[in-house]
Amino acid sequence: NIVATATTSDDVRVIKKLFGVEQEESKLNPSEPNPSEPSTSEPSTSEPSTSEPSTSEPNTSEPNTDPNQPSTPNNTNVPKAGTKITNKKTKVVYQVKKANQNTGTIKYVTCTNKKVTKITVPTTVKVGSITYKVTDIAPKAFKNNKKIKTVTVGKNVTSIGIEAFANCSSLTKVTLPANLTTVGSNAFNGCSKLKSITIPTKVNKIGTNAFKNCKSLTTITIQSKLLTSKNVSKNAFSGISSKVTIKVPKSKLKEYNKLFKQKGLNKKVKVKAI
Repeated sequence: NIVATATTSDDVRVIKKLFGVEQEESKLNPSEPNPSEPSTSEPSTSEPSTSEPSTSEPNTSEPNTDPNQPSTPNNTNVPKAGTKITNKKTKVVYQVKKANQNTGTIKYVTCTNKKVTKITVPTTVKVGSITYKVTDIAPKAFKNNKKIKTVTVGKNVTSIGIEAFANCSSLTKVTLPANLTTVGSNAFNGCSKLKSITIPTKVNKIGTNAFKNCKSLTTITIQSKLLTSKNVSKNAFSGISSKVTIKVPKSKLKEYNKLFKQKGLNKKVKVKAI
């Protein structure tokens, strides 16, 4: 037997190494890490957060159905003002003035069928689901048309545009609607075969040269009591035969006799009460 005596801590380590004591102790105390061995500790395996995302439900409240609130139209096919629409059958061109999902107003622009002799401006026109009132005849709608002989204007028309029927040299008959308010400048200028015309009760404007050179007129019936020197323009009745007879409301006889002669009517023309 060998007896070893250690006097210092370094001697103790040497002696333990010689007799294998250090290895035995490491086996008995595995929890103590061996400084010479690399660390074998497992890496952290903490699970990532698995919190559920918010599942709050979207707002499913009903839309406002208060009848006092305006509704938002869901029809994206409502045409904008200015849109032109052509009836392929009649070859009439219209122009939208305004429209919503169900109704609107529209202007009669022209008829591209140059062979037609009879023109009827409709009261309404239906395009898709929209019913339009025809409220205007556009400027120059039939200017220089030598074919048309008769014109009937629908009851919703309030305005006849500038030169709408100018120089329609075959036109003999025109029927104007009760709601008409405006006859534009030169509207019938040069309609040399037009035989008679009736100006309805609501007309409050007759433009310059409106009936100039309607040489075949034999009768002009004025139903309106709204005409003045301010809203009847110069030469509105110039170039008309002196044989024409003008009929006016009895209450306006004296006033209109003077007015129309100021606006171009031949001084020999007889103005009579209706």
